[in-house]
Amino acid sequence: MKPLDPKLLKHAQPARRYVLLVTVTGFLSAAFIIAQCFLISYAISPVIDGTAGLSDAIPFVGALALVVLGRLVVTWLQESFGHRAALATISTLRKKVLDRAGDLGPRWLASRTSSIVTFTTRGLEDLEPYFVKYLPQLLLSATVTPPPSSLSLPWTGPLLSSLSSASRSSRSS
Repeated sequence: MKPLDPKLLKHAQPARRYVLLVTVTGFLSAAFIIAQCFLISYAISPVIDGTAGLSDAIPFVGALALVVLGRLVVTWLQESFGHRAALATISTLRKKVLDRAGDLGPRWLASRTSSIVTFTTRGLEDLEPYFVKYLPQLLLSATVTPPPSSLSLPWTGPLLSSLSSASRSSRSS
């Protein structure tokens, strides 16, 4: 199975709006995490260095509390949208399976009743973690994670600079 199964996404039409909202809340969550890291750094670093006192860190700690509260709200919204997406998709798929089983008739259904019941209950319910946890994280990592080339820039920049300096010094001697 692929990370984004095209067959499942084709049948997950009702969830598309929720998945978009989950992606947006994922961006907000990433922004809150970055803000939280900076605020912790701004609050702790001057106190550790001895350049500021504990009273100077209080505004940063207050802002940090607001950021943590914001993260809690965004996480709640994200999970709420994920559950709604899962329930809408499961309901749609369950209706399609039952309609198709009814179209095939009682003779076909008589030999497969237990498998249809298992699939429409436990089988489809197992899609909930996919929509609530996995899919939002997959979309978030695909959109928020920088490309590998940008991660290598801090390492390659100094290396290229030192190589060009070395080649200039060898030409001049």
